[in-house]
Amino acid sequence: MKLIDFDVTVLYSRLLEQLIDDAAEGIPSYGSLVNKKVKEKLYWYHQYRFLGKQLQKSIGADKPAEEWKAALEEREKLCAILMAGDMVSFPPKSQITNVLGLLISASVFDTGAVLIGSHAFGAICNMLGIRVDTQLTTTQDIDFGIDRNIQMAGVDLSFEKTLLDAGMLAIPGLDLPPTSTSFKSRDRKVKVDFLTPAKSKASTGKPVRLRQHGVHADQLKYLDYLIEAPVQAALITKLGMLVTVPQPARFAFHKLIVATQRDVARDAKRKKDIAQASLLLNYLVKQRPHDIESAWNALIRKGWEKEINRGFSMADPSLLFSLQDYLIK
Repeated sequence: MKLIDFDVTVLYSRLLEQLIDDAAEGIPSYGSLVNKKVKEKLYWYHQYRFLGKQLQKSIGADKPAEEWKAALEEREKLCAILMAGDMVSFPPKSQITNVLGLLISASVFDTGAVLIGSHAFGAICNMLGIRVDTQLTTTQDIDFGIDRNIQMAGVDLSFEKTLLDAGMLAIPGLDLPPTSTSFKSRDRKVKVDFLTPAKSKASTGKPVRLRQHGVHADQLKYLDYLIEAPVQAALITKLGMLVTVPQPARFAFHKLIVATQRDVARDAKRKKDIAQASLLLNYLVKQRPHDIESAWNALIRKGWEKEINRGFSMADPSLLFSLQDYLIK
């Protein structure tokens, strides 16, 4: 396992802190700031392009534009250094960052959504300072896990409308009447999936309406464990993006379980699951073993010991051997 230089990880922490502070101030993570004078009063807008369309979102009047511009310039400098320091990153015009930026603007992480999948894995590796091969992080899928039990007063959003208005296409499901839990760009380069924990075995695989979020989501078993008590992380883009991701140890154990659910047609994804889980656990056992203990105990309380042991049987035997002192039953 190769680690990122310590000096680079220090700058990552600095970027994350600034993203958290800037989010509290309402400073956007992408696009630019423009102003318009209406009846002698100056109004500021967040302006950006998405799939060829120019979009604007009002951010109010008399905002401290110079301070905001200085913050964005500082973040851009930090991100350039982090990109050069071998952190997982996205090019400025990446459609992945366009779609993520659009949904961040629509408050996706403010309402309990968690970024999962390979993009979350890349963000977690950056957070831990692990140098990772792009084959383990590259994907055109953007997956969100949403706990529908989390309700926020006065919040009424529509992620579906946000994506459709921006030019994304809904992918109809097989249920009747058909509903869409997935959306894709017209050039098929990006796909967005919404997922939520299944409340019962019978509901697994069936879409359900998330009224507060204005979108349908597929119900999946094991997802509640993954998205419980998530953490904030920074995506390395032109200006950086603040995202919410699973705890690293939970992500790894969940990947081992998911690997057991893959059929033979998805064997490449199974191998990717195992590789991601092994990389994280080999790091955590040396640097943060108590995280492994906590995540393991939470998993055992779920009664999923059989599933996780099947996952370990697919990995290198040395992985389980190195962890055995921390897997208390």
